[in-house]
Amino acid sequence: MLIALLLGVLTTIANLLGSALSAAKAQPSAAVMASGLAFSGGFMLAAALLEMAPAAIEGSSRGPWMIGVGFLLVYLTEHLGNVHVHQIPVGDGEDPHAHAAVPPATVASRRAIASFAAFNVHDLMDGVAIGAAMITDPALGVVVFVAVLLHEVPAGFAIGTIIRNYGGSRRQALLAGLSIGVVTLVGILIPFALGEVSVALTSMLLGVAAGTFIYIGASILIPTAETGRYRWSFVYVALGFAVFAATAEIAGRIAGA
Repeated sequence: MLIALLLGVLTTIANLLGSALSAAKAQPSAAVMASGLAFSGGFMLAAALLEMAPAAIEGSSRGPWMIGVGFLLVYLTEHLGNVHVHQIPVGDGEDPHAHAAVPPATVASRRAIASFAAFNVHDLMDGVAIGAAMITDPALGVVVFVAVLLHEVPAGFAIGTIIRNYGGSRRQALLAGLSIGVVTLVGILIPFALGEVSVALTSMLLGVAAGTFIYIGASILIPTAETGRYRWSFVYVALGFAVFAATAEIAGRIAGA
């Protein structure tokens, strides 16, 4: 267990590093925020479509239903709480092609909370995977850890960027990165405490997280970046998707070696 926890600390450091990158500038320009949101949206879509949804469907017959539940949970929360949602374009004077999209405070708060919760569920499951693999075989545990670690810096950057875009401070962005790192440690401890974790349960939780990732990425982050009219936002969406896909491919090759 000690080895597993030490590996978990490394993932926490990686999360903090990513969120620190999102907090590097005290007042990032609209173009920087738009590109960060676009990257985060692409990253979340790739995580949901390439990793989380397939795992949820494979692990439980209710996996597809839970993906729908996750999607609708965020969708209904947003729209039932705010019947009329508007985004106000605000120029920053630096780039005529980039404007900050500023949603109402209540909408921003709910979006930040939904994103924060989804990332925490995702990283909790990552921790559970590390802990369960470590119990089965320490060598397998290390392989799973490497697979998780490859995603953690961009994940920390993504959640930090989202928190900052929706009104959070640099400190809050760092705390968000720390949170998803700490919840990974909690996830690692769960298999050691219980001895066994239901595959069906973890798959259903992954399904909910996948649904929220799909909605947040496709319906909130990417449209917000495009509302800002930053001309290169589509490139950053593709980059975010590619970063996750590449790290997943590398992790798969390591696991198969």
